[in-house]
Amino acid sequence: VRLPAGVRSIGACAFLNCTHLSCVEVPDSVTEVGFKAFDGCGMLKRVRINNYESKPGYLPDYSTLDRLEEVSGSGYLTIDGVVFSRDRSELIRYSALKEDGKYTIPDGVKKIGMYAFSNNEHLTEVIIPDSVEEISGRAFENCRNLQSITIPPSVTCMGDYVFIGIRTSRSGKRQQDTGGLTTASSVKSIVGSIEKMGTAEGILIRGRKGSEAERYAKQNGCPFEDIGKM
Repeated sequence: VRLPAGVRSIGACAFLNCTHLSCVEVPDSVTEVGFKAFDGCGMLKRVRINNYESKPGYLPDYSTLDRLEEVSGSGYLTIDGVVFSRDRSELIRYSALKEDGKYTIPDGVKKIGMYAFSNNEHLTEVIIPDSVEEISGRAFENCRNLQSITIPPSVTCMGDYVFIGIRTSRSGKRQQDTGGLTTASSVKSIVGSIEKMGTAEGILIRGRKGSEAERYAKQNGCPFEDIGKM
């Protein structure tokens, strides 16, 4: 696809699921990329957008960041193909195209962003350091080969559907439809009603008893293992 000069914005879902798309030529006039603009474009390796900048308070499409070349002066930093906030406090996007089986999140990262690891089917293990305090919603959505994860006690907030779509257990039960606001150890986190397209019940969550990890596991029907006994 070759976009004509003068185009300023690529809208939401513009190239959604164009599975055979391999190259997009973008003019320098483009400064905005919409939500899920290139989501599902499995053959698209890179999109070069020279003047791409995020608006204050607005995070662009997580699914495109792994394919965008880094723009100097932007709010993002790319390290080995993984996108972080400029101060490295948030892991924003781990490419769905990366083929590594194991990944260790750098120490100092405080937040795992929404959709951060989504749709990566190569990962079998993610090491989360004690610096991480928040795991946003859908962070590991559809990471189908991720069978277990250890969540440190430092994590005090987990969002909606963190492990949605990974796999179901033999019981075939679905996650509980809880809705509303819950409180655990003075920590508030919103847990929405789970989508019916898949569950996270099959993933083993390891963590400390009484932690946010255990609360999330119980709330969403995930097996839990107390690392304090290991």
